[in-house]
Amino acid sequence: MIGIILAAGYSRRMGTNKLLLPFKNKRIIEVIIEEAISSKFKKVYIVCRNNEIKDIASKYPINIVINERAHEGQSTSVVEAIKEAGDNADSYMFLMGDQPLIHRDFINEMIDFYYSNNSSILVPLYNGKRGTPVVFSSNWKTEILKLEGDEGGRQIIKENIEEVLEYRIDMEDLGRDIDNREDYESILL
Repeated sequence: MIGIILAAGYSRRMGTNKLLLPFKNKRIIEVIIEEAISSKFKKVYIVCRNNEIKDIASKYPINIVINERAHEGQSTSVVEAIKEAGDNADSYMFLMGDQPLIHRDFINEMIDFYYSNNSSILVPLYNGKRGTPVVFSSNWKTEILKLEGDEGGRQIIKENIEEVLEYRIDMEDLGRDIDNREDYESILL
């Protein structure tokens, strides 16, 4: 399994690049990169669009993918990462760049759960709500490469619900993302 960190968003609701905000004496994106590269992934990719994120990522053993079409939506980042990975993966875990509470132990638990069960899509369920990171088998590569806009893999999940395995988590905060100043301040507490 490879890990793919999606970090090419525009942080419009935040008003500043939220991935560069401080968290645990680092920047949010550094925390996510470090957790991903210290997990069981075969390889880790980060998809970004600006030099600040690229410069930070270049300090780590991570594959950097530049998305020149980020303005077209999240799906372009997903597609670019899959193209870059080629045929080197049996599955992909998509991590969001704005979820700094996701840690390596949780990533590893999801990886182990995925491989110990027979499903081609794994979605975490935080207190009954679907979230991310999401895992797709490489069997979905053709469908993933057709994605457009800002849907990401949600459409594939909706259309193939019988293929989805849910990984139940009792800690809703773990999957919390940062969309605005209030979200950011709440993770600092």
